[in-house]
Amino acid sequence: MTPPRTAEYLEFAQRVAQAAGQAILPHFRVALDVEDKGGVKGYDPVTVADHAAEEVIRAEIAPQTRNILLNVAAG
Repeated sequence: MTPPRTAEYLEFAQRVAQAAGQAILPHFRVALDVEDKGGVKGYDPVTVADHAAEEVIRAEIAPQTRNILLNVAAG
């Protein structure tokens, strides 16, 4: 990876992390219901804040993934 791409990826990751943080912030220090998504694999807690962050992260990553796949296919 060349330094300019590294910087670009780091900027993207920071931007996505900030956006996810904004999605989580309203749930900070608020009583939340906790679901166990682990099932037989063991306890794996998840809250509405986790779902909110995941939604933001997926929405940011999806267009980038399409761009990467298009570049690979064209290359």
